[in-house]
Amino acid sequence: MIGGLFGIEGGHCLEGDINNLTLEYDAGVRMLCPAHLFDNEMGGSVHGIDKDGLISFGLDVIQEMESEA
Repeated sequence: MIGGLFGIEGGHCLEGDINNLTLEYDAGVRMLCPAHLFDNEMGGSVHGIDKDGLISFGLDVIQEMESEA
């Protein structure tokens, strides 16, 4: 048996709107890496300019992702 999970590296696809998380979930995505190589609305990445980690929007998204589990 072979299995797989759909995942996204970087939260850019949310475009700063937490409602887009539901769209991704409904499309089958089950993993989301908040920040990959570039900063986005969720926070700063290790290679980005800010390097701040998760900010409040990012924390809200993580909390919402945990509630979907």
